[in-house]
Amino acid sequence: MKSTISSFEERIRSKNWKHVHIDGGYWEKFEFMNGKYTIHGDDCLAVSENLTEWNVIKIDAITQWHYLKFINGKYIISNEHQIAYSEDLNSWNVSVIDSEKAKENGTIDWKCIAYANGKYFMHRYDKIAYSDDLNTWSVEKINIQGHIDLFSLRVKFVNDKFIIHGNNILAHSDNINEWIVVDVGIKDFWRQFEFLNNKYIATSNERLIYSEDLINWTIVELCNRECWESIHYLNGKYILVGGFQIAYSKDLIDWVIIGTNSFDECEELQFIDGVYVLKSTGYVHYSYNLKCWHAVKIHTTEDFDCWRAFKYIDGKYITFGESGLMYCDVHN
Repeated sequence: MKSTISSFEERIRSKNWKHVHIDGGYWEKFEFMNGKYTIHGDDCLAVSENLTEWNVIKIDAITQWHYLKFINGKYIISNEHQIAYSEDLNSWNVSVIDSEKAKENGTIDWKCIAYANGKYFMHRYDKIAYSDDLNTWSVEKINIQGHIDLFSLRVKFVNDKFIIHGNNILAHSDNINEWIVVDVGIKDFWRQFEFLNNKYIATSNERLIYSEDLINWTIVELCNRECWESIHYLNGKYILVGGFQIAYSKDLIDWVIIGTNSFDECEELQFIDGVYVLKSTGYVHYSYNLKCWHAVKIHTTEDFDCWRAFKYIDGKYITFGESGLMYCDVHN
């Protein structure tokens, strides 16, 4: 165990990290999709096949966009009333979904959630839009009786089901028109919803519920209150990640909760070469058994001090910041 943990830190500290400055944007998100590395900010996108040479792309008429997704052979980005799509990341088509902007609780962007039954589906606020060709859109209002905090509403497509979750609401549908509300006798803010290991799982700050059929639900109370940001199933364990704690379980019933201030808003849990890895502000936290955690800081130049993620992709450790990225080959 000790050698596995120390070897991970050795690899982080000893590798020859390559620094790459990418002009053109205040970079916010990094993805690897369809064999290409992509990094994007508010107004532009950069694409690379080797992490060293980057092509910076600006898309006319699209600004302040925050989502990029590769779905059904197309790259799709969106903002508060438009989308742009491309098959090659060079030539883009722009279409308007809905010119009406959300007026309550600030602006919310359209987000691509699925390609299903021959249609593309987008979600924003209290609406779901769908299209056969990404050019002409129909917009449906989410119609569920009762009070719903629309600002907290999230829509996902998991296991061929549309799922709505948020403050005091959890519902599912096959067709976005007829919704079945999940009633477990508890009003709660269902922050996360995932389909993991053949189970539907919803989590709040204090509890989780799970089901195999969306009909019969089991309620599990968590003894620690935490703003759980994500749930994962890795290496035979269910793992909850919060701002300053993690929790893990083999059966979703009995949980071990690990809390430490050193996590500092940890996120992006991964399982890399037998090691659990969490990124937090300025550090990578790692553990072999989820009980004992260690932190390592990657040496960076001044331009890269504000880095936003740590990823393991295609045999490389990658971290990126506002002005570019660093990477190293793990096995060389």
